[in-house]
Amino acid sequence: MKKIFSIIFLTLTVIVKAQVWVPATPFPGASGVFNPNSNYVQTNINSLCVFNNELYVGGNFTSIGGIVAHCIARWNGTSWNSLGPGNFLQNTMISDIIVYNGNLYFTADKLYKWNGSTIQEVTYFNTSTQMIQAVRGTDLHVFNDELYIVSDVVGGGGGLLKYDGVNFTLYKDDVFNFLMNCVDDFNNSIYVGTNEGLFRLGGNSFIECNGVTTATPEVYDIESYNNDLYVIGNFNSIGGVSVNNFAKYNGSTWSNITLPNGNYPLTNPFSGWNLGTNHLNTINNELYLAHTFANNQTFVASPMLKFNGSQWLQISQNYSLGGGCSAFYNNQLYCGGNFPSIFSNTVLIEHFAKLQNSVGLEESYLDKIEISPNPASNCITIKVNHVKNDSFSIFDHMGRVVLNGKLNGISTEVYISALPKGIYTLKIEGNYQPAQIVKE
Repeated sequence: MKKIFSIIFLTLTVIVKAQVWVPATPFPGASGVFNPNSNYVQTNINSLCVFNNELYVGGNFTSIGGIVAHCIARWNGTSWNSLGPGNFLQNTMISDIIVYNGNLYFTADKLYKWNGSTIQEVTYFNTSTQMIQAVRGTDLHVFNDELYIVSDVVGGGGGLLKYDGVNFTLYKDDVFNFLMNCVDDFNNSIYVGTNEGLFRLGGNSFIECNGVTTATPEVYDIESYNNDLYVIGNFNSIGGVSVNNFAKYNGSTWSNITLPNGNYPLTNPFSGWNLGTNHLNTINNELYLAHTFANNQTFVASPMLKFNGSQWLQISQNYSLGGGCSAFYNNQLYCGGNFPSIFSNTVLIEHFAKLQNSVGLEESYLDKIEISPNPASNCITIKVNHVKNDSFSIFDHMGRVVLNGKLNGISTEVYISALPKGIYTLKIEGNYQPAQIVKE
């Protein structure tokens, strides 16, 4: 079985590297205005999110797709549209977009909620000041039906807000007084990345997870995947291990991550390339890293890598600098960031790209899996083309194994009644295409 996996991964590597990045849509990409303070035009795509069958794009821009849209816009596969007045967000930047309770939330100078037709500002009642005030945030995360917001609503070092759709709960640690950058859940706990490293929320306080370090680590983005928490930032050691801005944590020990050809993410707290908290993203049970990569301080021609659970793969090579975020929409892989308008001196991209011919290239070499019924609430039947007893695993949206077993010939019944409602990914060992399961 290991030999089969090796052949498959080698094939995927060749296929992926043959692809190139092209303009995301048939229209102009994102553009900004000249900033006299920084002496350059500041344009970034920081977050991508699918909502109501449209791709939402957030960042720092004044127009996209030929329309006026400050910081956020939506693409329906045919045309671009703004959210209400296209210029309602000015002199600010969208840092994150997420779907929660059937609405789209995005954070900039304030936290906003969008139901598909109207925008509402979400405010916070500060019990210390006895005042209603705006919620500013850098990262959003949904866990256990609650929305977590890395926020500076309390001033100073900021805090972590938990929102249940009606009420807010504030978590702020006066002992460390760190500046929070990002939030995710791991091992059924909430973790935050800060300018003083990684911390776990325990009760109403934060517990440091850095271990032995040579200098204070700065953590910019975290993502849970395959029973590890992946951490990216500005640090050369953590947990007693020498690293290069990228490591993983299993809840007790740290491990270094080695990328292809000795590459590493080039991070700098003052660099526009690192704006946003969506560099790490789990898609279809694979971990994507969109960033600026370097090798001995020389920029590497790739905006994005992906990890399939066994090895890191470079996705394309016609590129330099500034990958920031990733998303799948209509079975196409999109990448946003802060990168040059011209790829290979010929193609106009402008900070927003799509992987050419990404539909079905990898999957065309794999056998399909048939699942019925789908959606289902109790039992599903998995049908395959070959009579084998291959092992299968079902993963949740965080890449965690929630159910596994072995196939029983070409037709196998699997009970999923114990699983919470949601979307899951089925993977079978061997030459099979992953499939999605919708649990009602």
